[in-house]
Amino acid sequence: GGFACALYHRNTPYVMLCTSIVSGIDAGPSPRTCCDGYGYKNLYGAYHPPVLTLTDRQFFRTLHPGWLRHGIAEIIKMACVKDYSLFCLLEDVGIKLVTDKFGVMGDETDPELARKCDLIIGKAMEGYVRSE
Repeated sequence: GGFACALYHRNTPYVMLCTSIVSGIDAGPSPRTCCDGYGYKNLYGAYHPPVLTLTDRQFFRTLHPGWLRHGIAEIIKMACVKDYSLFCLLEDVGIKLVTDKFGVMGDETDPELARKCDLIIGKAMEGYVRSE
């Protein structure tokens, strides 16, 4: 979306709706928009940030465990490099990030787990934005 907007007209505003963990914490808040070409990843690109990034954990309920783990690995990477408190949150919540799909699955929604999951996503997004 963002790259197409940048090609069409640089000032075209767009909203990034993130449906995966990686898009929510990495691609969503990033001003860089890219696409692949000639077998190379991100060969073409532009700097054109979204006017708004929406990351809702409810979308994570559709992710299979491999995609959840991939997103968690990105968050762990950010926690190890930039944010010890984020690492502690990940350690505290543990496997529930996968089994409860970031607090959106299960018989009863645990409000404390939901709060921690929101904090994890928020801190990871903040870490990526600060790294840009």
